[in-house]
Amino acid sequence: MAPLPRRFRRDRSGSVAVTAVMALGVTFGMAAITIDASRFYLVKRRQQGITDLAAVAAAANIADAPAAAAASLAANSVPAATLASVELGTYAADPAVAAPQRFTVGGTAPNAARVTLRSAPTAVFGALLGTAVATVGTRSTAVNANVASFALGSTLARVDAGLANAVLGGLTRSTLSLSAADYASLAAARVDLFGVANALAARVGATGTYASLAGATVRVADVIGAAADALTADGTSPSAVVALRAVATAVGSSGPSLAFGSLVAFGAFGTLAVGSPAPAAAALPLLPLVAAAARLGGGTAEVSANLGGSGTAIVAATVKVAIGGPTAGSSYAAIGPVGTTLHTARTRVLLTLQLAQFGAVSGLNLPLYVEVAPATAALSAIGCSAGAPVDPAATLSVTPGAVDAWIGNVSDAMLVDMTVAPSPSAALLTNLVVVSVWGRAHATVSNTGATAVPFARADVAAGTAKTTSTTDVTSSLLSRLFGDLQLGGSVLGANVTLPAGTAAAIGALLQADLQPIDAELSNILAALGLTIGDATTWVRATRCGQGVVVN
Repeated sequence: MAPLPRRFRRDRSGSVAVTAVMALGVTFGMAAITIDASRFYLVKRRQQGITDLAAVAAAANIADAPAAAAASLAANSVPAATLASVELGTYAADPAVAAPQRFTVGGTAPNAARVTLRSAPTAVFGALLGTAVATVGTRSTAVNANVASFALGSTLARVDAGLANAVLGGLTRSTLSLSAADYASLAAARVDLFGVANALAARVGATGTYASLAGATVRVADVIGAAADALTADGTSPSAVVALRAVATAVGSSGPSLAFGSLVAFGAFGTLAVGSPAPAAAALPLLPLVAAAARLGGGTAEVSANLGGSGTAIVAATVKVAIGGPTAGSSYAAIGPVGTTLHTARTRVLLTLQLAQFGAVSGLNLPLYVEVAPATAALSAIGCSAGAPVDPAATLSVTPGAVDAWIGNVSDAMLVDMTVAPSPSAALLTNLVVVSVWGRAHATVSNTGATAVPFARADVAAGTAKTTSTTDVTSSLLSRLFGDLQLGGSVLGANVTLPAGTAAAIGALLQADLQPIDAELSNILAALGLTIGDATTWVRATRCGQGVVVN
């Protein structure tokens, strides 16, 4: 063929257009691949949630697992052909074995089911590149387990609204103005844990599983608002909803945050996708939830409070609260099998009282320090024997937190340092022109071990609260504290020995003057969801043969 004329060979016009068309084609191709890949990812994510539900259904019905899995798929509008296999086997929850190896196919008494789904979603643009469909496979293993939902907190027949507002407002850095009726409505209401979690996920835009939500740091205001959303969705406790909305608004977006998992534990149900149908009933008391959220989010707080009423010698009181980080596990509520455990956080309260008149002395300073160690509640048994319906529905092993109380100097640094137990020095109780008096006292309330607390089926149905007290409570905390009072004095700067019996006499007078403080100290701790020497627990539901996703 004859060569092109030279002028055509040298002509470069149109080359940019050709290059642009080629680049545009590549760009469109990459966009098509990205769109299809994103679609397949969403398909797989949704399919994994459906696989989890099918595995739960199969594990809960071991005798007819394939039919149960198929029914679960049908309920979620998934074609039956998607079900690739249902394998029965034995699951052993052995921490020494890697999670994927804990399930063994077969066995004479299978207790778990493994479900595999396969689908072939059509590619949107893949057909243009020669790939019209892709295979998406998902697998889930669930075990047949007995589970219960329970909570750890405190209750009071009467809530001092002013004191609770001051303490909870101080922890959340807000100004609360709830009435006694508001607190009563919160104390009477119950809220479903899964409902709160779903509402919280919607508020913060979280997706994924309950476990991933538990691992997120969220605002206290969002947790309280989510509780209000859950109650609104249930159509129950409208007065409690109003109170919750008021608290959430007061705390606001600038308020403290907490790790959601330090409040609530979902156990093996954590693998379920947020928004899944609740696998078990978990409606638990609302007020302890609010108190625990404020306690865990607040950390420290200082508030001024009117204690004791107008008929006492107290003219001023300052309350400082410090909350330790939560121990392993959650501090309010959990749902899970035997062995699931709740712990409250270590809590310290420094109550500094100013007395106008004490005997012949005008003006007395009295610092009271109280530390409540973590209380523990562990699920020790679930009654699932069909032949023994009178057996307890569940049994908790409960250990109230030990209490350490002092009269003495506790600095702010000592108060917040949870790594060291304070050993207060003697406090200057009064300082007159020529005479000064120091005082120091120590008292403890301890427990020798856990107490088994059975919950009958009627208790569970009614949501009955049970309070476990320490075995070491023989008198009020303050009476024991004043009984240990040790005094020292000085005149014109020279130390003097006080007459024998002076400390005991002054301790008795202090106890008489400060008798209302016993109740007020209980109110302060109750606002934090704690009680001196006590631990209150609830069991709200038990499920036997519940399917739980484990892998």
